[in-house]
Parts: sequence; C-alpha cells; structure tokens
Amino acid sequence: MAKTQGQKKIKNRLNELFSNESFKKEFDEISQIKDLKERNNMGRKLAGKYSIEYTIRTPLAKLLGHPAFNKDVTKNLDVCKTINQFSDNQDFISYLDYLDQLDSIKRQEGAKEWLLNNRKKLFPVHLAISPYASKRDVLDFINKNWNSMKAQLNQYDEKIPQYRAKKYTERDDFIWENRKLPAEEISRLVEEKFPEQNLTYSDINSILYNLRKRRLSKQV
Repeated sequence: MAKTQGQKKIKNRLNELFSNESFKKEFDEISQIKDLKERNNMGRKLAGKYSIEYTIRTPLAKLLGHPAFNKDVTKNLDVCKTINQFSDNQDFISYLDYLDQLDSIKRQEGAKEWLLNNRKKLFPVHLAISPYASKRDVLDFINKNWNSMKAQLNQYDEKIPQYRAKKYTERDDFIWENRKLPAEEISRLVEEKFPEQNLTYSDINSILYNLRKRRLSKQV
C-alpha cells in the first residue's frame, strides 16, 4: 500500500520533534520514569501537548514502553528506526466500522435500536478526520484505501441500491418517456437535448433494458 500524504506528514513531524531540544528533554525525562503506568500516562500528556497520536501502534508509545511492550524497551530502541517502522500506523484520517461503535452509542440517552440499525445500514463506515488534515490529505487517503473500505462496505448481504447523478436521471427519464419510439429516433432526440451524451442505438437499448428492470420491478 502506497503511503498517504498524511502518513508522510506525520513522519516528518515526528522527525522534526526529535530534532527539537525541548521535546527531546521532555521525552528523555519521561523515559527515565520507572513506573510503567506513570510513564505511559506522561507519554499521553506529551503527545497531547505536541498534538500527536499516542496509541499502542504509534512510534511514541513504542519508544516509551507502552504496557503492551517490554518495560525496558526504551533502552534498546533506535528513534529513527522506530519512527520509520511505526509511523505508517499514524495518519490524519482513518475509517471506522460502524459496528464497532454500536456499544458506546447504545449507552447514549435516547438511543433506540431501530435508529442504530438504520444508521448501521446507511453509514456502515465512518471517516475520522483530524483538524490537521487538508482536503488533499483526505482525498489521497480515500484514493489509496478505497479498495479496503469498499470491501468493508460490501460485508452486508442485502443489496445496496446505486444512486445516480442528476444528469443521468434526467436523461433516463427522457429516454423512458420516449421508449415507444425506435432506438434510432430516441438517440437523435437525446443528442439534441443532451449533446454531451453521444449515445449509440445500442446504448439506448441497453439503458431501456435496465430501466425496464428497475422501474417495473417489485423491488426497488
């Protein structure tokens, strides 16, 4: 998987921080704390102060000996190597499976089961976007993660209706209204009304076939 713009920016940010004397001094002081729980809590505060993420998968947590790692890990890790190895676990954007959030949402006052199920159906995947993310970062993230996001969206068995752009809806409405005419005539009329479409007779017949299935079906 190609690195996103967000991952590259965060890696640069981490390298920048560890080149700063004030940050390194704070980091070194925290790394000397013997109590693992206290060191971990101070690591979270340090991350918050400098607006970087602190979870088990991130470089700072690895370097400070997150409880999931060996408590003496800080003595043996190389900063640059750790940043290179773990910075890909951080981004300005992430996507979440809505199912993972249901338990916490259920605890909210007034949350109804039917509402949760409806939202799960309509929005099974959520994007989490950092205030530090740019529009380009978001688009780059979606572009590079779309296949895995799409796979997560497709985990639901029921058929998902495909919504179409308005210009195609208007075009298809026009074709449907003139469906009794020969395809050649419909093609000429479509070209006059929607010159950018440039549809062949075969295109018209294909569109009509799909329209019949969709508009005459008992299930929409």
